[in-house]
Amino acid sequence: MKTVHLMRNRAPRICRNFLRTLPSALLTFCLACSTTAVEDTAVEALAPVRPPVAKADYSLQVGDKLDIKFYFHPDLNETVRVRPDGKISLQLISETRVVGLSPEQLKNALIRKYAPKIKRPEIAVIVRTFATEKVFVGGEVSRPGVVTLAGPINVLQAIASVGGLKDSAYLDEVLIIRNSSSGRPELIFLDMEDVFEGSESRDNIMLAPLDVVYVPRSPISNVNRWVDQYIRKNLPLPFAFTVNP
Repeated sequence: MKTVHLMRNRAPRICRNFLRTLPSALLTFCLACSTTAVEDTAVEALAPVRPPVAKADYSLQVGDKLDIKFYFHPDLNETVRVRPDGKISLQLISETRVVGLSPEQLKNALIRKYAPKIKRPEIAVIVRTFATEKVFVGGEVSRPGVVTLAGPINVLQAIASVGGLKDSAYLDEVLIIRNSSSGRPELIFLDMEDVFEGSESRDNIMLAPLDVVYVPRSPISNVNRWVDQYIRKNLPLPFAFTVNP
């Protein structure tokens, strides 16, 4: 599994064996989160076919509703929603940026912030409701479209929920586009060949809400050109960026 970030104003670097093409319309609907032309497929949580990544790996998103519980200070208990700026406001401490953190990471951050303020700052973070429970699956799959999540789902399950693969699918580098905690899109390249042959693989990762799963037809040679053509021109990004492996 290879992860790269979209960085600001750095010299381009060429990566080998990536996607050759991606219709711009796909990323337009995927990353803008609006479409009427794709099928919205509601799927129940499927029985894991491979050991899943721990649920704690879920990344908090804008609009998530959180219960913050203090075991020894119930007067500080609060239910908050993650604001559009990615932060939450709690009593006694400064605003806290939570987007991109797991519930466990947020819990530890809050404990550090409250330690100088209260005794025994034992805290629980519970995700009460999820803001956006969808992922997007496109490329060489039978029915490209939106998958509504009813529970944790991994890459293999997401692809199965849209009818599986076409014969033309190139599995060596399946692409996940994810919003990182820094606010920059993150590209994750997965080798799914072994997964579809029935082998164990750490590349069969759990998906986060708003992830884009793209199964390519063949590799490309220049990720920067691909990103510039199919991401930057379809998103309202106010800066130039390149890929930094």
